[in-house]
Amino acid sequence: MRYAAVLLLIFFLPLQAQQVLKGVVVEKESGQPIPSASVTVSKAGEQQLLTFARTDDKGAFELQLTQGQLSQGQQTGLILTVRSLGRKAYTHTLTPTDLQRAVSLKIPLESSDIALREVTIKGAPVRVKPDTITYDLSEFASEKDQHISDVLGKLPGVEVDKTTGKISYQGKNISKLMVEGLDVSGGQYRQVTDNLKADAVEKAEVLENYQPIRALEGKTFTDEVAMNLKLKDDARDVWMFNLDAAAGYEQHATYAGRLNALRFAKGSQDLWSYKTDYTGKNVASELRRLSSEDNGNLHAVSFPELVANSAFSSPIGMNRVRDNRTNLVSVNHLNRSGDYQQSRVMVNYLHDENRMTNGVDETYHYGDQVIQTQERQDRFLVQDHVAAEWDTEQNSTTSYQRNQFQMDGTWDRGNNRLDDVFQHLTNQRLELQNTFHHLAGKQKSILGFRSHVHYSYSPSDLYFQRPDMEAQSQAFSAHQLFTDNQFYTNFNKQQFHIEWYSGVSGNLTFTQLDKGNNYNPHRLQLYSVPSASFSVRKMEAQLQAAVNYYHQPVTHLHQLYLDPMLRMKWEPNTRWAVRVNGSQTHTLSSLTSYYPHLYWKNYRTRYQMNDVVPALTNRSARVETAYRRVIQGFYSSLALSAYDMHYNQTTAMTYLDGVFLYQALNRTTHSSGYAVEGRLSKGSFKLNLNAMLDVAYARSKGGTYIQDMKQNYVSSTLTLTPTLRWSPTDYFTLKYDGVFTGAQTELTGSSTLPMLWNMQQTVSLNLGFPSFNATFSADYFRNELAENQFSNLWLGDLDLNWKANKKTRVTFSIHNLFNKKTYQETFYSTVSTTQQWIHLRSRECLLQLSLSL
Repeated sequence: MRYAAVLLLIFFLPLQAQQVLKGVVVEKESGQPIPSASVTVSKAGEQQLLTFARTDDKGAFELQLTQGQLSQGQQTGLILTVRSLGRKAYTHTLTPTDLQRAVSLKIPLESSDIALREVTIKGAPVRVKPDTITYDLSEFASEKDQHISDVLGKLPGVEVDKTTGKISYQGKNISKLMVEGLDVSGGQYRQVTDNLKADAVEKAEVLENYQPIRALEGKTFTDEVAMNLKLKDDARDVWMFNLDAAAGYEQHATYAGRLNALRFAKGSQDLWSYKTDYTGKNVASELRRLSSEDNGNLHAVSFPELVANSAFSSPIGMNRVRDNRTNLVSVNHLNRSGDYQQSRVMVNYLHDENRMTNGVDETYHYGDQVIQTQERQDRFLVQDHVAAEWDTEQNSTTSYQRNQFQMDGTWDRGNNRLDDVFQHLTNQRLELQNTFHHLAGKQKSILGFRSHVHYSYSPSDLYFQRPDMEAQSQAFSAHQLFTDNQFYTNFNKQQFHIEWYSGVSGNLTFTQLDKGNNYNPHRLQLYSVPSASFSVRKMEAQLQAAVNYYHQPVTHLHQLYLDPMLRMKWEPNTRWAVRVNGSQTHTLSSLTSYYPHLYWKNYRTRYQMNDVVPALTNRSARVETAYRRVIQGFYSSLALSAYDMHYNQTTAMTYLDGVFLYQALNRTTHSSGYAVEGRLSKGSFKLNLNAMLDVAYARSKGGTYIQDMKQNYVSSTLTLTPTLRWSPTDYFTLKYDGVFTGAQTELTGSSTLPMLWNMQQTVSLNLGFPSFNATFSADYFRNELAENQFSNLWLGDLDLNWKANKKTRVTFSIHNLFNKKTYQETFYSTVSTTQQWIHLRSRECLLQLSLSL
């Protein structure tokens, strides 16, 4: 998606007075430039051509008319004609004004029934244009699909993570999801995909090489992918309501409910939602930002938090393991003024109570020495979270301005009971931040300014009781003010793009531990980053060199780093793509890695760092090639990546009297590794079949310290991920997902730990008719807990869905059909082996009524 200045195509004409006619040819639907279009000028009523040109790869053309041709045109008139295969011809009568002065025309071409690049017929399920792939969702959706996320997962090349809701295309996460060209969710697009009705969307557009800032189109290197949903006519500018109410039983009464309202109009969009849940579902996942924000090159700030309640996690989905009571209120409103200005307001409130029971057995290996620990945890965590955001934006082809203000407040209260141990931890957090971005530019250059200010306050209180020591209490608080301010410029000359940004960032940090130990690690950073991009035909390359200077008075830190980066992309045609990335980066660790005072992390872990700031040097490279035949539904890719990391400090672990003590050692350590990743995907539109296989192999080596002695390790992991989606008719759908993982660790001075295989397979079968369908899904886990010792687990779910009418559905569900109690697995982490078990929710029956208005 690139617009650029006109690239001249000169015809040498007789030496006499001439007039120059310039312009750019674009697609009417998307505004994208059209290369290789023919541009001709002829006399009105005659077929004889006076002059001719073709557009370059940026859609630009230039014609020269002699004085004689101008005189003829003033008498009979001249006709400008533009043609491009797969598009309707465009004609324009050149007026006397056009012929008397230099003009620059913007000519839109409308798609015709046949579009080339990949020859497709109008009405086919997929249409391919430069940088845009359009899916006709009527060819993929069925009456069984409730929300648009159900349909997107069927599209060739598109994946929807069933746990997080994240959408990716060709393995690359989308950077923005829009509806009718607008992003009302601010990156929290699960609020859209999980609530927008499937039958309300007509098309899904995948936008490759996406640049959200119009003034930067064609001026900066971009490899982002976005998605735009186009609604049906009857779904625009109307309120859509969804109401769900469910009740059931799982050892106790359970319930769930949802009420939301959606509206997508030309000038404004709204998402209003209230959800309550007592069935284990993680409704708070709607608040997670799944797509990236436009923060340019601003630096991120690490939060000064030493002690925190860890979030619940589960390898088989939180809905199977947690007992919850959740309420969520969310309001999103976007207003658009004209073609360039918009503002967005978002407010969320979450109250979440969670309970979970699990156990962990850990074994740490060092030569012939073995450290073993065992614990059972009954965890209870309560969180209240409120967030608000006000975002204003002006986005034109010549200037851009955006201001984003955010406020977040969180209050966590966590209780852990571990047999004879009790722990209580309270965390509070208040964050206020504002990001401002302004740029202005001409056709070939821009000048911009970015600024970010972030204030945070985070107190925490830890209390625990153990039978072998006195009760312990610890209070920690931190204030931090961070800012980053930078100027940047961009100059575009023919195939070259020069960008340079420089700025200053820093933080004022004040911490206190137990009212006696104060530590104020303020930091200053100066940086300058020049980069040059080269674009010719189908190839783009970018070379960048970042210079960073760090100063931190309390730790006597003075460091100057040079970090180069190279990126290249070659797309010889719409089928092949080759990408090469290489970089070196230096990263300074966050406060938790050099906080000098001894503190408790939890009831069994203490940290004793020193005031030497750990620095990480990472050199990495990646080569990737991809081949696709979109119309045939075929995709493949192969990537090789490698890294080499050096640390100027490490951490040694000591275990004594049931307490882990981590201490800093001023010793240089090194780790390295490589990975090979491949993907093969094939779809059949006639059979409505989509099959994919991902293969990944990773190998890494490094070392860690236990009791001041170094233990080297080599870790290898092989992962196979097959998936299958098959819907030969509207009455039958088969889904299969598999994850096969093999892991092995080799330890020097000790025997190699055995290769362990974990296997997870999910089969979902849907049988149904327009008014009734049944879905049965089964999960099978076969995990190798130790050599030749396996854990086998079958989990089943049944859903019976009756569509009473177009607006009413009744669903009866049984979760954990076989009433299994425990999940077990073993995994390696550098030099440790961890075996965990998690208590599962019991069998649950649920009756749900859904209304769509």
